[in-house]
Amino acid sequence: MQCWRIYYCLKKMMNKNSPPKANEMRARRSANDLIKHYAISSPCEIRLEDIAMDRKVFVREGELKNTDAYLLRKGNKGIIRVRDSIPEVGRKRFAIAHELGHWEMHENDTQLNFCTEENLSDYQGSPMEVEANIFASELLVPTLVARTILGSVSPSIAAAREIANTFTISLTAAAIRLVQLSREDCMAVFSSGGIVKWWRKGKEFSDLPGISKNHILHPESEASEILCGRKPSPKMVRVPNETWFPWAKNRTEFEVYEESIQLGRYSTILTILWIISD
Repeated sequence: MQCWRIYYCLKKMMNKNSPPKANEMRARRSANDLIKHYAISSPCEIRLEDIAMDRKVFVREGELKNTDAYLLRKGNKGIIRVRDSIPEVGRKRFAIAHELGHWEMHENDTQLNFCTEENLSDYQGSPMEVEANIFASELLVPTLVARTILGSVSPSIAAAREIANTFTISLTAAAIRLVQLSREDCMAVFSSGGIVKWWRKGKEFSDLPGISKNHILHPESEASEILCGRKPSPKMVRVPNETWFPWAKNRTEFEVYEESIQLGRYSTILTILWIISD
């Protein structure tokens, strides 16, 4: 009994890192309203600049310092400016979609909104940034369109790459959509310098707690070994439960499988976890 009390206390604590369901549903509903309005049925129809212009928002690229994008609102018109030195097309598209999220949902909150790279990966902090990110994810990879094209999605880096290539988004954004689209119990985890910065859980009704922010990578995790210079495994590998869930040491009712990859030349690691229950 004591173990299960600890489990549910941890679950309650970890879930504080998850966006409230009301915020998530609002963001998805807002993105889906646009998808339905423009009758989007394939990735090539997600033309962000055209959608923005029809919403009376003009998208421009230019030099920016200390921020990736911003939205300037004046009445019923706006300007989205995106940093032109962002190297990946997928990241630029996410920045535009993120600012469109602010435009559609946060009219009464701010007239000038600056968004940094950290804001564009914020799924556990500011409610406004979380909502804008969920909106962007749904707009760029509409659930119904993705499931029609991809079918059943199993958790893996290869599947995330397929989503990234199909919908022209970053691998990180694709991993997040992967765990949301998959019917398996899985998570996307982003760590930097050996410390977890954020995670996103799939399988909406999963009982599994999340991972504490600033969790230090366990030396037996694939992520830690890659950070130390080892080549990534080509597929999911079994890791000890406590590698990612310290409370689950010696628990036998589920197993944890991991696949990790280093992003560029940086100390950032993207991880997909697949939790398989007995």
